Amino acid sequence: MALCLNFPRLSYSNSSLMTSSQAGQLSRSQGGFATSNRSARLTTYAAKKKGGGKKGGGNKKGPSLLIPKEGPPPPEEKEEVTARTDVIMHSLMLLESFRKAAGTPLMEGADISSAPTMLFKAPFCLVSATTNDEPVLNYANQTALDFLGYTWEELTSLSLEKIINDKDKFNEAVKQAEDNTSKYTGDFLTKSGSAVPAEDSNVWCIKSGKGDVVGRAISWSAPVSEQEPEVPENDDTADKKSVSPNEESEK
Repeated sequence: MALCLNFPRLSYSNSSLMTSSQAGQLSRSQGGFATSNRSARLTTYAAKKKGGGKKGGGNKKGPSLLIPKEGPPPPEEKEEVTARTDVIMHSLMLLESFRKAAGTPLMEGADISSAPTMLFKAPFCLVSATTNDEPVLNYANQTALDFLGYTWEELTSLSLEKIINDKDKFNEAVKQAEDNTSKYTGDFLTKSGSAVPAEDSNVWCIKSGKGDVVGRAISWSAPVSEQEPEVPENDDTADKKSVSPNEESEK
């Protein structure tokens, strides 16, 4: 019977003898594993390049563009008082109520389309208020606003007694103006606290188309500041003395 002996294969590497299994391990460590490790390193490097190598990688943003921020939005244009529907209707009631009470128009040449603007810019003062126990101002034209020192928003939130110095006199004038106009002889109070006498005032009741009293109104003349008459620059008469007839004859 022949003996069959299996001798391990010999492999030469680096001038050293080693078994085939050792050669395989060396091959794997120098070749296969080295290649695998290199692939792993390349994969890791690519991942780092893509996601930054941190948690949540892949969401890293690049350098942002410097886009200038927009400024605040422009302020909304303020609606003209005379363009408001409620003010237009109220202005027409003021004019029509005065015409019926006084028998004459408050303003000449005012039609439906131009009346609200003309009344608001009229040269006389005009305010109106509600009819409840503590009347609140609900209208004033520009001349009255300037006279009293308030803005539209300020004045239309005030009670009537804030601008009427003598409440009893005003209430009496309102009673007398049931079907016509009457006069208020008291003072007006300005925002600064000054008391200014009413001049050429007219008090009347504001009535609806059905004849119901829905408010009370008062107009008065705006004071005109006294100004010295202007003297032309080339007028030298102010520097000349008046010469009597006797002095003129002596010359």
